[in-house]
Amino acid sequence: TTGLYLSGMVFNDIADRRTDLRERPGRPIPSGRVSLRVAILLSLSLLSLGLISSAVVGKSSVVLGLLIAIAAQSYNFLVKGSLFGCFVMGLCRGGNLLLGASTGLSWPLSDALPVSVAIVYTLYVAGLTWFAMPEAEATIRKQELLGGIYFTTGARILWGLQILTRPLSLSAGAAFALLVTIWIRSVKRLLGIAKAPNANSVQQGVRSLLLVILPQHALLLLGLRGDYWGALVILLMIIPARRLSRLMAIT
Repeated sequence: TTGLYLSGMVFNDIADRRTDLRERPGRPIPSGRVSLRVAILLSLSLLSLGLISSAVVGKSSVVLGLLIAIAAQSYNFLVKGSLFGCFVMGLCRGGNLLLGASTGLSWPLSDALPVSVAIVYTLYVAGLTWFAMPEAEATIRKQELLGGIYFTTGARILWGLQILTRPLSLSAGAAFALLVTIWIRSVKRLLGIAKAPNANSVQQGVRSLLLVILPQHALLLLGLRGDYWGALVILLMIIPARRLSRLMAIT
């Protein structure tokens, strides 16, 4: 997963190198700190690492790995900046989530729970990417921000419904209540940004949509599986995530 994820990030900088030369000349490739040749070698090495590792695991894993790689490069070089591109980015992240469950899946994919969670995550990331589209534009269009808010909210509602379809338990009830509280606060903040958007506020909205993935996933694990320790481990990842977000732009 790390190889596939990071190779997509490096290929993204390769694909954007001419735009970055005009708009963000301080980025690694246009500034000359990293040569194009080194970037290509690094991205191909990471991609190979991801695909070889998934092939060692099994058939379902390598099929998912190939699909993620195709989706990532389609996004980087073909459909970025379009509404369709938002869904392709969602497929990259939903596939990455499903890859983690692939050791227990047969092909075609049959286990309903990880597949349904991954589908909803695909919709969430598509909405997040839609919301993030105007952050680098001179004119911020409220329609794109609202579209992203509607999509991420719809995904959150579907996650909540998934928890409600599970057997009633204390862990499921607590997880659902906490998720709803988080989501209400998040949506109110995003709607406030959409009312009077600027580049900085949109970037802060993107940051919040990304960082909230960790508590969302922790509470989903608690609500769907009743796994307190697993949920705690995921939730604690918010500490390094917040610290790293101060060192590098979350976009």
